[in-house]
Amino acid sequence: GQVLGQEAISEGSTKYIQGKDEIKFSTTNAGAVKVRLNGEDLGLLGKDQQVMTDVKFNRESVKTFATPSKPKESSQNDSVEN
Repeated sequence: GQVLGQEAISEGSTKYIQGKDEIKFSTTNAGAVKVRLNGEDLGLLGKDQQVMTDVKFNRESVKTFATPSKPKESSQNDSVEN
């Protein structure tokens, strides 16, 4: 993989991330990160103040956000909101 950059995302702002096969990122407050995939809200990444390192989103990992009655598919357009 290629590191595209590092930045702090301000509260209330949105960061769009695109990836063909996989994206990977880290956060120091997973409870403040709302994940959307193709416009569909997948909920918060984790708990308040939870540190998560090298979180991967790909076709397999995104299934952990899916509910049993509504499976989700991965694609090229992912976004992360803080």
